[in-house]
Amino acid sequence: MKLLLTIFWFFSINFLFSQNFIHQLKPIYWKSATELTNNVSTLNGYNEIKQLENFKVNSKNVTVFLVVKSNIDALNKVIFKNNDVLKFTNHNKASIEKGVLYASNLNSFKKIIYNFSLDNKSIAFYEVLIFDKMITEEEKQKIETYLSLKFGVSLSKTSNYTNNTNNIIWDNEKLNQFNDNVTGVGVFKDLDFNQLKSQNSEDAYLEIELKPENLTKEKYVLFGNNSQEEKIWFLKKEHITKRDKIEFRYKDNIQKVVLVLASDENFKNNVTYIPLIKKENCHSSEYISIDDFQYFKFNYDDWDNVSKEITDTPNHQWIVYPNPNNGKFYLEFNFEETLEVKYTLMDVLGKVITEKKLGKIEKLTHAVDENLANGLYLIKVETDNETHIKKLIVKQ
Repeated sequence: MKLLLTIFWFFSINFLFSQNFIHQLKPIYWKSATELTNNVSTLNGYNEIKQLENFKVNSKNVTVFLVVKSNIDALNKVIFKNNDVLKFTNHNKASIEKGVLYASNLNSFKKIIYNFSLDNKSIAFYEVLIFDKMITEEEKQKIETYLSLKFGVSLSKTSNYTNNTNNIIWDNEKLNQFNDNVTGVGVFKDLDFNQLKSQNSEDAYLEIELKPENLTKEKYVLFGNNSQEEKIWFLKKEHITKRDKIEFRYKDNIQKVVLVLASDENFKNNVTYIPLIKKENCHSSEYISIDDFQYFKFNYDDWDNVSKEITDTPNHQWIVYPNPNNGKFYLEFNFEETLEVKYTLMDVLGKVITEKKLGKIEKLTHAVDENLANGLYLIKVETDNETHIKKLIVKQ
């Protein structure tokens, strides 16, 4: 089934904005699949709409926004029974299956939209917005941003993403190297819209979830890649602090995946390697802070070299000693405030050997005694504020 985020523009569509923003535009019909689910057949976690009403539109100016999994022929046959020909411009040149389609110049429209069929297996609806008026270009960009980020369907590579106050939150010209598969997660407070977990419809492997410190302040992360063989993602962050956590999930059956973070696109400065933990259906970074990073990529081809380059993330508030050791060592914590602390001992493949919650502490020396074979291991310490990883070497 093909995925189309479709705009019929007797004028047009968008995402980041709350239902308040949509209500202010006074649509004559609005149906949205709002129930979130983990079903893999859904669109970015949203179920398809189960019921649509048929109706008439008595206006010369009509704007229709659809989010559907379908194809152009099915849309013409299922929605429009008056045999009008829709002229689509495919915004995503690489694939007509997944992208944003835009239709304009519908002068032969007969003022009637009807016969929404949910029985046709070739089409599934996720959001329907209809206005009996023309939509301005600014309104169009807002609605497009809203729908794009909500359903994980990227806009044209020449399109900007804008918020409710008409500020550009992703500038396609300034970020033209990373305009592929733009996706986002965030709390859009002035829009009354939260999208905390997202996966792009073109990328079945990567899912990102934001765990904000609270849901009362606007903050978001948008990310897009360079569309190269070695994919590099740029992180566009707004109001993200060390207390806001991000989980990267890489969905593949490969055995070894390392998340590589850096502050520059050449991965020369502030580089951190995080082996992802193998879970039931993905590899996970678990929740980490990305406050210091602007770029990320995944490494799974050259594990031997990567494992040698895994470096301790900078942190002087806790140490592990002795190191190297024979499996018996100490974790010494010296925080400036009382923090909730958990540590995880992993092998270099990210397999968890042991993990323990230490509760709320400020100063503590904790003894660890594990039966470990010789080799390299990783100690991850998570607090209220940060996540840090240090190398542990065992020599019997």
